[in-house]
Amino acid sequence: MNNSSYKISLALSVVFGFIALPIPLTEVQVSKNRAQLKNMKDRVEAVKDFYENSSRFPTNEELRQISQTLPDRYGLNPDYWLDTSPEEHNDGWELSFWRGDDKPRYTSWDNHYTLSESLSWRVFWGPLWWPLISSGLLSLVLLLMGLLLKPRKHK
Repeated sequence: MNNSSYKISLALSVVFGFIALPIPLTEVQVSKNRAQLKNMKDRVEAVKDFYENSSRFPTNEELRQISQTLPDRYGLNPDYWLDTSPEEHNDGWELSFWRGDDKPRYTSWDNHYTLSESLSWRVFWGPLWWPLISSGLLSLVLLLMGLLLKPRKHK
């Protein structure tokens, strides 16, 4: 084989490798989401306990104080906000916090945590996960082909 086939194969390997790069990087975000979900579940339980003991919801200031006494697995301990009359439902409440790019929340009327939707890199990338995996595999195949096509020096 000639030298250009080797170079093309290695170049394509690098290109497809960069396309697949988000997969391992996504795992970092997924682990953050898991930690934040555990934190949020603690706060939801604290709100439920507060309501059960006081027959009222905590104010946001009380919630902030309660939150500071609970474990913080993520390290930022953001301000959680309690909305006891959300627009979507009059018969429930919502707990949320702002994290820069979105607002994870818990909704009492359906017992739903939005963070639970992004605990896997496959779900995180939605329909793009298959092309990302394919790009990674293609990158490995092209790398192996490039190594096999590498011109050998003859003595």
